[in-house]
Amino acid sequence: MITISVIIRVKNEEKAIGKLIEQILCQKIGEEYEILVIDDCSTDNTRSIVARYPVRLIKLKPKQFTFGYALNLGGYTSKGNILVNVSADCIPANDRWLKILTRPLINYNAIATYGRQIPNYGANPFEEQTLESWYPPYSSYNKLDLPRKAFSNANCAIQKKVWIHYPFNEDIVSMEDWLWYEQVKNLGQVEYMPDAPVYHSHPVSRLGRLYRRVYRDGIATIYLRKFYNIDVRVRRKTDSSIMKMTKSAIYYILWTYLFLMRRGYYKALILFPFYQIIHDIAYYKGIQEGKRLYL
Repeated sequence: MITISVIIRVKNEEKAIGKLIEQILCQKIGEEYEILVIDDCSTDNTRSIVARYPVRLIKLKPKQFTFGYALNLGGYTSKGNILVNVSADCIPANDRWLKILTRPLINYNAIATYGRQIPNYGANPFEEQTLESWYPPYSSYNKLDLPRKAFSNANCAIQKKVWIHYPFNEDIVSMEDWLWYEQVKNLGQVEYMPDAPVYHSHPVSRLGRLYRRVYRDGIATIYLRKFYNIDVRVRRKTDSSIMKMTKSAIYYILWTYLFLMRRGYYKALILFPFYQIIHDIAYYKGIQEGKRLYL
C-alpha cells in the first residue's frame, strides 16, 4: 500500500528536475511512496528527463495552470494518504528528508508539516537573508512570531484526509499555501521540521522571475482582502499606522545592509536599491491589477 505521494510542480526545470527525482528515489524511509510530476507545458527538456525515471507525469493543458490547481490535480490523482509537495527547484539536503518530514503525520497524526529551506549561498543574497530568517535550523520559537508565509508548498507534507475537505484555492494566483494554512491551522498540529531541509534559491540574475512572482503576490493580496477579509501586509491592526510602517521599512533596509556587509556581499550592497525598486514596482502593479480584477 502506498503511504506517501510526492507531488512536484514543474515548468522548464531541466537543470534541476533530474537531480530532485534522484534525491527522492534514494530516500531512506521504510514506507511505500510514489512520485507525481505535474508539468505546466514545459518547452525545454524537462519532460524527456522525467521520462527516464519511475514516476508519473501529468501534463497540463495551456492556460490551465494555477499553483492550487496543479496541487489539487496531483492530490486527486495520488494513491497515498499523505501528500508531500516539493517545488522542482528544491533539492533535499539529505537522504532522511522524506522520513523526517512525514514522521509527525505517520506517528501521531499531525495534520501538516513544513521543512526548512536552505539558500544556495551566494546565489541570491537578498533571498538568502529572508530564508534564513523564516526557516531557522531550530524549531523552538513562538508560532505567533512566524512570518505570514512560513508554511510553504515548496517543502511540506499534509494529511490527505484534511486536504480532501480543504483543497487548495485554484483561483488565487499565489499564496495558496499560506491561505491553506490559515484555513486549517486550528484543526490540528502543524509542525516546522528543520531537520527536513531542501536547498532552494532563485538566482538574483533572474529578475524577470522575481518580477512575476512579486506581481502575483500583489494580485493575491487584493484577492485575499476581497474574498477572505485578510490583509497580508500587516500582522496586527496596530501595525498599519504610517509611523510604524515607516519604521518597519527603515529597519528592513538597515537589516539588509548589515546582513550583506557581514556576509561580504559587497556587490549586492550596490544592487540592493535596484533589486528593491523592481520588487516594489512589481508589487504595486500587482496591487493595481488586483484592484482592477476584484474591487
